[in-house]
Amino acid sequence: MNRPAVRRESAKNSLPARRGKSWILLAACALVGLAFGCGSPHGGEQAAWLATWVSGQSYSSWSTFKSLGKKPSQPRSPDGLTLGSPQVFAAIGRDNGDLTALDLLWADEKAVRVLARPLRVGVKLGRSKAYLLKSFPEQRLRRVRHTSIAVSESEGRGLRVTCVDFAPMGEEDSFLVRWFLVENTGKRTRDAALTFSVNAVGDWVRRDARSWRLGDQLGFVSDTELSNNEGVLEARLGRLRPGRKAAVALAVVGARDRVRLEKFLGRAEESLARLPDLLEKTKTNWEDWCARTPLVTGEERTDDLLDSLLCLIRSHIGKRAIHTGSLRYAHNRAWVRDNYWVQRALLELGLVEEAKLNLDFFHRAWQKSGIRSSYGTSDLSGQHYGYLRVEVPHYLVLMVRDAEELGRVNGADYWDMVRNCLDQAAVPDDYLQPMNGDETWLLASPVRELDSLLDNSWLLIASAEYGARLARKVGDRDRAARYGEIAYRARLALRNFTPVTYQPPWYAIGRGGDGSLDFSLCPEVYARGAILGVLPADDRYLVDGLVAAWRQLGFERGLRTHARSATISGGTPGYVLYAAADSRICDGVFSRELARRVLEFVSATGCAWEYHDLYDPAWGGEKRRLWDSAVLLMGLTHTLFDIAYEKGTVSFVPKGSPASMDYNLPADVFPISRAAANRLVDGDERPLILQQDSPEHARRIARELTRQRNRRFAVAEFSGDPPEEAPAIIISPLPAPVGWTQQHHAYWLRDWEGPPQVWVMNTGDVYRDTEPLVRDLINTLLPQRERPLRYPDANLDLAVRFGERPVGRAELTARCGETVAVTSISLARGDAVLKPEGAAISVSAKYQAETHLVEFCVTVSGSRKRPAQLTVTLPAGWWLVEARGMEGHWDPVANPVREMHLADGGTRLVYSFAASDAPADTRFKLARLSVPE
Repeated sequence: MNRPAVRRESAKNSLPARRGKSWILLAACALVGLAFGCGSPHGGEQAAWLATWVSGQSYSSWSTFKSLGKKPSQPRSPDGLTLGSPQVFAAIGRDNGDLTALDLLWADEKAVRVLARPLRVGVKLGRSKAYLLKSFPEQRLRRVRHTSIAVSESEGRGLRVTCVDFAPMGEEDSFLVRWFLVENTGKRTRDAALTFSVNAVGDWVRRDARSWRLGDQLGFVSDTELSNNEGVLEARLGRLRPGRKAAVALAVVGARDRVRLEKFLGRAEESLARLPDLLEKTKTNWEDWCARTPLVTGEERTDDLLDSLLCLIRSHIGKRAIHTGSLRYAHNRAWVRDNYWVQRALLELGLVEEAKLNLDFFHRAWQKSGIRSSYGTSDLSGQHYGYLRVEVPHYLVLMVRDAEELGRVNGADYWDMVRNCLDQAAVPDDYLQPMNGDETWLLASPVRELDSLLDNSWLLIASAEYGARLARKVGDRDRAARYGEIAYRARLALRNFTPVTYQPPWYAIGRGGDGSLDFSLCPEVYARGAILGVLPADDRYLVDGLVAAWRQLGFERGLRTHARSATISGGTPGYVLYAAADSRICDGVFSRELARRVLEFVSATGCAWEYHDLYDPAWGGEKRRLWDSAVLLMGLTHTLFDIAYEKGTVSFVPKGSPASMDYNLPADVFPISRAAANRLVDGDERPLILQQDSPEHARRIARELTRQRNRRFAVAEFSGDPPEEAPAIIISPLPAPVGWTQQHHAYWLRDWEGPPQVWVMNTGDVYRDTEPLVRDLINTLLPQRERPLRYPDANLDLAVRFGERPVGRAELTARCGETVAVTSISLARGDAVLKPEGAAISVSAKYQAETHLVEFCVTVSGSRKRPAQLTVTLPAGWWLVEARGMEGHWDPVANPVREMHLADGGTRLVYSFAASDAPADTRFKLARLSVPE
C-alpha cells in the first residue's frame, strides 16, 4: 500500500527536481557499491608498484613450498622463515601447510609474546565464507637475498595472493608489516576481501575505521577499513576484474602495556602512509649490514646458505642483547652457552659491535643476578638450569677472552666477572669436570652420566689459562698463581682420557669412578678441544677421533652426532668443520666433502635445527635454531675462507681445494666390519647369544644390544659346538678354539666363510670382558629406532617396553668417622635411615609401574663434623637411566657420586658428603631390561 503512494508522490515532482534526486540516488548507489566491492580495487597504484618490486628482487635459492599437484609435494626439510629487527621477532610459515601463517610474534624489544597462536590469512569472495590460504594447493615462501624480508605466494580459486612480510628497522618500530598483493587469475570478475583470524587474549576495541586494539599488548592497523567479526578482521579489496590487482597492508603491533601500544600504533599508522619508502629502507638497511661480511665463494647454493645463516643470526640481535632461541624458546631470555657460540661466530665474522653488545649484556646481567644459566633481556633476572659451577662460569670467562682476542676490548674491564666466575667454579680433587646436567650431546650417547667429562674439562683449562693471564695483567698475583695451577693440573689430568695399548686411538669422552673409560665416538666433543684452543688441531688423538668419526658416522647428508644416535645435533657439522679446517690431515681427508654434504643436511630455508633425523629429513626438533646455525656458519666460514683481521677490518678470501689425503688409522680400530656387525645383530636369522657358565656376561650383552637396536635379544645355553648356519655371540670361560683370531686382546672373530661369529672369554669380570665387544658394535652399527623421539636417548622408552619388575635388594653401608651403619632395602619399595656419627642419611626406592623405572632417592641431613659416605650396591643388570640432577639440589663436586662396575655385573654407587650442616638430596632413575632365556 505505501510503495505505490510513494511512487505517485514522486511523479508529481517537476523535471529539475526529479533530476536532482536522481543524482543523489546515483551518488548513494555509488557509495553503496564502493562499500560492497563494486568500485575499483583498493590500492591500485601501490599494487602495480608492489608487483614490480616483487618481480625485481633477487631471492635466496633456499625456499620452502607446497605443491599438491607435483612430487615431491614438500621439500625434504620443510621450514619457515624468521624475521627480526631490534624490536620484533616473528616466524612466518612454520606450518608447512600454511606458508602465510604468522606463527609467532615477539615485540617491544622482543620482550613480550603478543601472538601465541598462528594468525591465519583467508580470502572471501562475494558473500561466500572465507577460504584460508592454508587450503590453496600451490604455495611458496622465499627470502629476499641479504635480508630477512619474506615473500610468500599462494595460488588457488582463481587468485594469486602474494604477501611481503618485513620488520622495519627503526628504533621505535615495534611492528611487523604484512603487505598483500591479490591478483584475479580467473576468467570472471570477483568481489574480494582478505580476512585475518586472530586467536589471542583480550577484549577488542575499535580505535578508528582502520585500526583495532586487542587487550593492552596487541593491535592492528591497515591502510584500508578493517571490520571485525568475532575476532576475524576483514579488509575489503573491491571488485577485481580478470587480470586486475589490489593491494592492502596490515601492521601487527605489539607492546608491553597500553601506553606503549598506543605509541607504537601511531607510529605504524604514519609508516603505512609511506610503505614503498619503508620497504626500500628496510631492504637497504639489511643489505648494508650483510655487506660488512662478504661471504662469496662463487657457488650459488653455498653462498645463499651462508647468507641465510648470517641473516638468521641478525634476526636475533636486539637493542640490549642477542636473544637466544629457536621457535619454541622464550625470546625474552638469553642463555649463556647458546650466546657464547653466537658471540664467537660474530667475532669470527668481524661483527665486533654485535659481539660486544652480547658481552656487555652478560656482564650487566652477572652483576645483577650472579652466575646463572640464562638471563632476562629486559630485567636481567637470572634462572638456573642444572648444576651451575662446572660449565656456565667458564663460558662467561671465555666470552671475555674471545672478545679481547678478536674484538679489541680490554679484558680488564670485565675482570670482576672473570674473577668471580673462576672463584665460584667447582674444581674436584682430580681436576676433571663432572657434567652440568644439560649437555645436549649426552642425550645421544651411552656415556655414564656420573663420569668426569672431557667436554667440560676443555672449558676448565681454557678459562683458567685465560684467567691466569688476565690476573697477571691486572696485578693480582695470587689469583694468577691459583688459576695457573688449576690449568696446569687440569692439563695433566687430560692423560686420564688418553688410551692405553689395545684401546681405541682417540680420547675417551668420559672417565668413570672406577677408572673405566667411555670410548664413544662423539666428534663435536673432540672438535671443541681444538676450537677452544686447548689442543692443537693436529693433536694425534683428536685427529684419530675425527677421522674415525667421519668414516663410521658420516652419511649422505653429513655427520652423525654419536654412534648410537639416529638424531643428529644440528651443531655437530659446524664444530667438526671448524676443527678440521685447521688440521692438515682432516682438511685433506674429509672437510670439503662434509661442507658439500651440509647442503643436503640443512633445512629448506637454509638453517640448522637443534636436532635432525638420520633417516627422515623432514623430521626435526627445535627448528631455526640460533646456536646451531651460528656454529654451522662459523664452521663453514672457517673451512671455505682464509680470514684476515687487519686494523679493525676483516677480509674473506676463498680457499683453494686442499690436497686429498688418505690417512690410515690403526688396523684394529674397527675390527668388525659394518656388514658383519649388521648381519650379526640384524640379519634374517635371529642373533644367537650363547653362554657357557657365563649367564651375567650374556645378559649384559643382550641388554646393551637391546638399548642399541630397540628389540630384545634372547640368551641360550652353549652346547660346546658353534652353530654352522647362524651368526652367534658365544661367551665361555674357555679360550676360543683353533680357527678364531683374537682382536686387540679382547675377543675373537671366527675365520671362515660362514655367518659372522664372535667368541668372548669369561675371565671373571662381566664389565671388562664384554665392554670391548659392546663398544665396537655400537661404534660400527647404524642406529635404528621405531619412530622419531623427542630426544635421541631411548632409555626411558625402552624401560616402558622391556623393563623388568624390580627384584632383589640394594645393600647400604654408611660411614662417618669410625662409625659404620649397614642395612638393605627392597628395590621394589623400600626405605631406610642410617645415622653414622651425627649424619642422618635417608634412602628410598619406589617402583613406578607405568614407566617400569625405580626412583632412587638419597638425602643427607644433620650436623656432620666429619665427611660421611654412603655405599649402595645394586644387583647385576641395573643401570642409571637418568642421573642428570636437573633439580639443582645436589653439588656433585662438594658431594660427589661415583659409579663403579663390579666383577659380578653389579653396580656400586658411592655417595660422598662433605662435613657440613647443610642438607642435600638427589634422585636417580634406575632400570633393568628383561632378557629372554
